[in-house]
Amino acid sequence: MCSSKARKAAKNNAEETQKVKKPFSDMMRQRRQEAFNSILVRVGDHGIEKTLLDYCSQHGRVKNSFTYNGEQGKYAVVQYEDSSSVQELLKKAKPPKSQTKMPFRSRLLNFSGGNASNGKKNSVKKPTNTGRELQSTFIKKLCASQSIGDQMMVLLEEQEMPSEDIHLRFLVCSLVEEAVDKIAPDCIVYPFGSSANSFGKVGTDVDMYLEISAENGVIPRKTGKNKFQMVFDTKSASSERAATQQTLATMATYLRDFVPHCVNVYKILEARCPIVKFYHQATGLQCDLSSNNRIATKSTELLYLYGNHDLRVRPLVYTVRHWARINGITSSSPGPWITNFGLTLLVIYFLQTRNNPVVPSVNFLRDLADKNDKLKVDDVDCTFVSDLNKIPSSKNKESLGDLLYEFFVFYSKFDFQRYAMSLRRGHQFNKLELGHPLHIENPFETELNVTRNVSHDHLSRLVTRMQEALWVLDHNGSQSHSVENNDALQPWGLASLLMDIRPTKKKGWRSSSVLLNEYLSPIFQSLEVSKTKSKAADVKSRTTTNSEVKDHRSEVKDQRSGVSERSITNNNSKTQTDHSATQDNTGQMKLISKKKKLNIARDERSG
Repeated sequence: MCSSKARKAAKNNAEETQKVKKPFSDMMRQRRQEAFNSILVRVGDHGIEKTLLDYCSQHGRVKNSFTYNGEQGKYAVVQYEDSSSVQELLKKAKPPKSQTKMPFRSRLLNFSGGNASNGKKNSVKKPTNTGRELQSTFIKKLCASQSIGDQMMVLLEEQEMPSEDIHLRFLVCSLVEEAVDKIAPDCIVYPFGSSANSFGKVGTDVDMYLEISAENGVIPRKTGKNKFQMVFDTKSASSERAATQQTLATMATYLRDFVPHCVNVYKILEARCPIVKFYHQATGLQCDLSSNNRIATKSTELLYLYGNHDLRVRPLVYTVRHWARINGITSSSPGPWITNFGLTLLVIYFLQTRNNPVVPSVNFLRDLADKNDKLKVDDVDCTFVSDLNKIPSSKNKESLGDLLYEFFVFYSKFDFQRYAMSLRRGHQFNKLELGHPLHIENPFETELNVTRNVSHDHLSRLVTRMQEALWVLDHNGSQSHSVENNDALQPWGLASLLMDIRPTKKKGWRSSSVLLNEYLSPIFQSLEVSKTKSKAADVKSRTTTNSEVKDHRSEVKDQRSGVSERSITNNNSKTQTDHSATQDNTGQMKLISKKKKLNIARDERSG
């Protein structure tokens, strides 16, 4: 079966990764060398690939090649065994008729003419984006798997960045480095982030890092006591940030005016990390060029180390990130939601906190480092071991399916309001700033919160979706049929978890898949029934409680009524007594007044 082959291939790749454990520096060195040994050629006619390879073979031994469809036609990447063959071929290349002088000789070429051949091609096509049919095929592969762990391996193979795509990203960086070398000799341009940390996905931007020596670019003006040295006179800036901004501004102008296929060049120099954005037409890649950002490159290396230390890390990360995207938890645009980087750190922290940790803390990795690994960037300790083989293997034997389930359990119960997470220490700590709902400590710059942008609403949504995922895995986490029979394969486990079936007010069901309506609706109907029963029980409980409260209130009212009646009776008696006393006093006063009048009248008659 196709799914069995996919699982076997993914498993073999994972086992090979686990066995080889190539250090990050070796991987980068190999990828960069392969890129500089390659040429990128636009071919004008269909079926000309064989002719191109024959032509290239005349100048050296071709090690690898593949083709893909770009915006301006078909392109071929041809990789030689060594860079000398590339130089021999470039000597034969001619400049365009409209341009007799060129600032540099680019390895981005055009090839036309000759006899087109329809023979067997020695190239591999770049994978295309999946549509609805491919998505349906993917779901069927998941359904045919034997366990949730096997499903996660299928997803890994579908989602991970193919080797050809990685090669293209390193190739673009080498083309940019080759171009800017004319204005900044000995500079280095290489990818970081998802293009190099082993967690990349097709379609993501290329984060490029420009490493430039101080004597060849704009440098910050630095002074020190009792330090004398002879230096070259160069352009200088008031600060390191200003130097970076000026350097990138120069690079942006050069890319726009002289480097082939670099278009839509924008300078974003006032950002926290200044960058130059541009689009590379030949490869269809959106690129972000930055400089003076070495801590980000060390974060790339750290994630690469975690991803290649244990074969369960990458499939778990890919699964969680794909699940988050399906559920609207992450987005490609900036906003108050968690990023893929933040989600990856959530997974790694969870793996650090198991009873038997799957991956170690950053402090543990620092303790394993030797003198060659020690590094400080702007007084920030970025030291950790680089040799993967020095890290002891995990004693944790949990399966991928168990880890996925426990991941949702862990964060469904986590006290985000009180605690923050530290990958450096491998445990939680009390929050110092209560204003941020989610706090994941930066592994190197520990005073920074990687997820400070996440809002209360989006954290609440994340936890709610995790609770829903637990319900799905509890009720539909295993096969309910035999794969060998001819019955239709029903979504289960990861297949049901990744299908977005939550109802919305505006669009109804989020997925229009036939598989969804046919198989998963009854599951969630039963969920609604359970919710209805639960609500009915709650209503009944509240009714009983309200009745008891009402009876209690009646008793209290009766008691209060008795007290009030006695009080009224006493008050009436007192009022009657007071009234009688008042009447007696009034009579006495009238009698006294009458006697005074009689005495006055008698006195007048006597006078």
